[in-house]
Amino acid sequence: MRLWPFSRKKSAIQNQQVNHPAELAAFIQAFGGRETLSKINVTPENAISVPAINRGVHLMSDMVAMLPLKLYQRLADGGKQEAKSHRQYKFIHSRPNDFQSAYQFRYLMQRHLILRGKAFAFKVRTSGFLQRLNPIHPNRVEVEQDDNFNINFKVTMPSGLKRDYGPKDIFYLCPHSEDGFTGLGIVDEAPEAIALCIAAEQHGAMLFGNGAKPSGILRTDQKVGGESLKLLKESWNAAHGGEKKFGTAAMDNGWDWKEVGMTNEHAQYTEVRSFQVAEAARLLGIPPILLFHSDTTSTFASAKELVLAFLKFSLDPWLTYWETAYNQDILNQEQNGRYYVEFVRQGIEKMDLESQMKAYVNMVQNKISNVNEIRKLMNWSPRPGGDKYENPNITPEGQDNFDAGTEIEERR
Repeated sequence: MRLWPFSRKKSAIQNQQVNHPAELAAFIQAFGGRETLSKINVTPENAISVPAINRGVHLMSDMVAMLPLKLYQRLADGGKQEAKSHRQYKFIHSRPNDFQSAYQFRYLMQRHLILRGKAFAFKVRTSGFLQRLNPIHPNRVEVEQDDNFNINFKVTMPSGLKRDYGPKDIFYLCPHSEDGFTGLGIVDEAPEAIALCIAAEQHGAMLFGNGAKPSGILRTDQKVGGESLKLLKESWNAAHGGEKKFGTAAMDNGWDWKEVGMTNEHAQYTEVRSFQVAEAARLLGIPPILLFHSDTTSTFASAKELVLAFLKFSLDPWLTYWETAYNQDILNQEQNGRYYVEFVRQGIEKMDLESQMKAYVNMVQNKISNVNEIRKLMNWSPRPGGDKYENPNITPEGQDNFDAGTEIEERR
């Protein structure tokens, strides 16, 4: 496979041959992005400059970061309880390293995952237990696979030295891949779509910036050229360009002004931008309404369903991947699965609290679940007498004096 040279770095790579996916990934990383048919070199840095992509990346990263991540212990009866006494609880729940909160750490890592398809952190151990995760920028890390299919990492340190590390030393997140170890972000998977978004932004800037599109033409029957034409152009721009472009012009010597209207191509610019927002939303798996893109066809009910679909089909897979990564790579394996990490999803489920509560009431009334099982789903502690399977609507008077309304008020 012969790579088309990037315009800014031609000489050293013009005839370079690449025959392996790992070599291609290393080449792209070394030379800074993917060149597209529009001649725009797409990188994570300029992809995030597109407002729709910027909003989508912030939204998804914020959602992953805002939900509490807790460490639980499995109980003999099949239940669970928070393992607050576990030495890794604080590290997982609130303080992954000395300079970041759990929110900051997961936000940064999720941002890297979306844009670059990979995220890295140093594993720092104390007495055999992981106690800190220090993030590493993906541009500092080269991922390699040897002939035994083992994954190794070459990290460029702040001093410029390169050091080799193994999987025990690096927490590596790589959800989307073609070969199992080379991460793929949106820049890798859809460079042409992102290039179109960038091109639309650049076109708009040129169209409206400083009157880039000529609003008219100066013409005369006289023959003018060379230095005279140059001086005329400079004089006109100085008098009527920029902030003065809507002023009144006075002309002599046979010159007149012909106004040029906006072409259909320019008039359709807003439609092009609207389409690109939809493309960005599709790429990120986020409903356009969550990118603050107006949609006159959506009603309140349909918008609510779109939000719930986003939580279920777009956000939840990311949460599941994070949980799997923590359970496999962070918790000590010798604990035989007694402990596990899980996000508290009730924070997002409350967006549809009315439907959720109706379902819970129906489950209790039909004795599908008892009160304490429902309370466990809501991340509440069990209450005395809540293990019975009974319909509270037909419970004999005086048997249960529990006031749910009082507890809810106390929780507020």
